[in-house]
Amino acid sequence: MDGKIVPIIFVAHSLGGLLVKQALVAAKNDDSFADLRKNTYGLVFFAVPHQGGHGASLGKIAKNIVTTLNGSSRNDLIDSLCANSFFQENQATFFRHQLEDYQIVSICETKPTKIKHLGWATAM
Repeated sequence: MDGKIVPIIFVAHSLGGLLVKQALVAAKNDDSFADLRKNTYGLVFFAVPHQGGHGASLGKIAKNIVTTLNGSSRNDLIDSLCANSFFQENQATFFRHQLEDYQIVSICETKPTKIKHLGWATAM
């Protein structure tokens, strides 16, 4: 990059936010990504399940169906996205030490939304 600072602002939705956080955690531990960390100015998160998500339970239902039909199914990703999973707790611990390094905006729904023909849907 020729020593030139190019500010980066990551805008991420849902699992993309977890991916960005994990990339920054990994970059902190690997000097070959020092420019990425140094140039990252801000993070904008939309509906990112920072403490795990209830949506992962839908994945577990699908996993159980596949296991019933197929006899086996392994999905560590679904397990890691659940609230209080080792991955979630580990990522939160390591990313917490980087909070001061970036400007962060996190946006999520907090009120139910009326969906035509389905009634009320609640936020995570």
